[in-house]
Amino acid sequence: MIYGGTIKKGFSKLLNKEVNISTCYEAAGAFNYNRLHAVTGAGEKGRTPSDVMDDLEQHACPGAGAVRMTSQNLLLALNFYDAHYF
Repeated sequence: MIYGGTIKKGFSKLLNKEVNISTCYEAAGAFNYNRLHAVTGAGEKGRTPSDVMDDLEQHACPGAGAVRMTSQNLLLALNFYDAHYF
């Protein structure tokens, strides 16, 4: 299978909102600048910035799915190398 459909959104209990892959990129920046916090009880056990990142990593993209652009680019690259180098 080359394309499994779009990636579903997940839900973060620590941020109390729907999350997706873009949320992970934003959270990585916030984490680096010490601005990533849980919605309630920030800093308590199980609600540290590291816990929020773990929560995002586990729930941002539930189920199967693919990014069409990446698979198409990979196919183009493979076709190019096959045509020119083999």
